[in-house]
Parts: sequence; C-alpha cells; structure tokens
Amino acid sequence: MNFRERLCFSVVIAVAVAASYQVSGHNIKDIKCLGEKIDLSTFFSGFMECAAGVLSQEDFDKLKDPNTSPEIKKEIGKRAHENTCISVCQWKNHTHMLTADGKINEEKLPEIIKIFPEAAREPFTTGLKKCDTDHASAFSDADNCKGYKGFAECLHVLYKDVCKEEMPCE
Repeated sequence: MNFRERLCFSVVIAVAVAASYQVSGHNIKDIKCLGEKIDLSTFFSGFMECAAGVLSQEDFDKLKDPNTSPEIKKEIGKRAHENTCISVCQWKNHTHMLTADGKINEEKLPEIIKIFPEAAREPFTTGLKKCDTDHASAFSDADNCKGYKGFAECLHVLYKDVCKEEMPCE
C-alpha cells in the first residue's frame, strides 16, 4: 500500500489519522458518505499531543506553523503516518473509540457513528465491530504500533464499502 492509500485509509474514522489528512492539505469538510458531507473535524482532537511523542520537535513546530508549506506538511504527515502510534493515541485518549486494552468502546460508539448519514450507521457499526474482532488480537504498541495496521486498513475498506465513496485524496 503506497503512502497516498495509507494516508487516505486513516481518515476513515478520522480519529487517528485524521491528522495525516489535515496535514496533507486536504479539507476535512470535503469527505462524504453516501453522497452527504460528513464533518470529521471533531475527531482531530489530540493530534498535536499524540504527535508530540512521535515527531521530532522540529517537525512538530513546523506542523503548528501556519507558514509551513503544504508540501513540507505532507512529508511530515507521511512520516507521522508511518508510525501508527499517533492514531492509536487518538483512538484511545481523545475520541475514546478504543478502550485502553484496544477494544471498541461500546459506550462511545453511538457518538462516533452519529457523524455518518442514518443509512450508513448500522452497517458502519457492524463493520467497525467486525474490524475489531478480526484485528484486535494483533494490537500492540510495539514496533511503532504496527499491530494496529490491519484494523486501520479494515476501517478504510469499511468506509469505501459502506459510504460508496473514495477519499478525496485517492
């Protein structure tokens, strides 16, 4: 999977990787599901905090600087995305989509799913739980949190299947 695809799949739930999408210069308000715009902006919370533990101070400062070019931000986003720990941090600590042990947080799920059109909510909920069931056993913070990669890729496929949309950056 190339960078462009990896960058896009993370946006699916927007929670973790929404950061990479934002960094890449795309407008998060352009994302649609079943033809309707969905606002993922609330899921960007915590990116800078989570990225601070992964990116160098220089990269972190460039991301915060509004004068940094989109090309440089895109390159930083690529490096950040290769370390899935940013997404894991957001999933666990900011959106609370996952519990500390890496399971879907059933209590938060309705709040997370409500950004999707009504017709997509049930299939997305079912699919999200399946992604968790199929991939949670591999969850590990070791090796840049690569154990979460299958879960993130599953979310990407789920988004495309349920929402019948491609990400704007694909």
